[in-house]
Amino acid sequence: MSNAGTNNLFRKGNLALWVQHVNTGKMVSFKAFLTEFQENFDTSYDEQYFVMHPEPLRKWKSTVRSINLAWKIVAYDTREAEHNLRQISSLASFLYGEQEERFAGGVSFYSPKVGGSPIFRVKMVNLMTDTNLGSNAESGLLGYIEGFNYKMSMDQPFFSKEAEAQRDKGLVSNLFSSRGDAGGASVIYPQLIEASFKFYPVHEKTPAWINGYFSIGRFPYGITPASTRPSGRRDERTEVEPDRPSQTPAEQVAPGNDPPEGVAAARATAATEASVLNQLREQNPDLK
Repeated sequence: MSNAGTNNLFRKGNLALWVQHVNTGKMVSFKAFLTEFQENFDTSYDEQYFVMHPEPLRKWKSTVRSINLAWKIVAYDTREAEHNLRQISSLASFLYGEQEERFAGGVSFYSPKVGGSPIFRVKMVNLMTDTNLGSNAESGLLGYIEGFNYKMSMDQPFFSKEAEAQRDKGLVSNLFSSRGDAGGASVIYPQLIEASFKFYPVHEKTPAWINGYFSIGRFPYGITPASTRPSGRRDERTEVEPDRPSQTPAEQVAPGNDPPEGVAAARATAATEASVLNQLREQNPDLK
């Protein structure tokens, strides 16, 4: 038998999922028949309340990115089903931390290794990728996996090498014993596995706006964002080199140079906030 059936399905979507265990360099991969892909950018703010001002002033504190991913793992035959279960088993083992051997009083023991928490690179075409590292399997997003779950479908049959051998001999009717267990089938492999996990990216370059330009080019999907300047003109510098302004920060604020539009906007925002705070202080002399 061959796995041509799942290969043909796979080629239609071409969504290969690669998961690298950074701690060891080991990697697993799946033909990702995607069932869920959800990105979350959860922002949090510090709120400040002032007397005679009912709405709080909110100061940005953080933006936490997370990805919910779910996919089906399908096997065409016993060989592919065994391969899939081996991949799942490896990924499950990757979720445990590292330990190292120590010695005390002539006795050896193992304890958690400093910096040994499991960390991963996850790559799935341009949907999960580090745009600074290229396009190969090792250019995935760095981060942490939380809540890896998988379910073996009971609606599909299981494979076993013993069953195949008996079927080839015309002994299919003798595969199961009168007790209902698999007679002679010591290892079985599911035809369909439904897997999912939540992934928290750790960006190796801090996402931030610097002088009107975003610090990570082609964030987050490897394509140039449809950004425009305040005037409505396309930002040609961002289109060509999103990571690098045409001037250095020192040149942009040097005497005699007009500040870039992004800097001017930031200054205007700061001035507005300062004006609001000054008004509140006038209304509340004891406010610090």
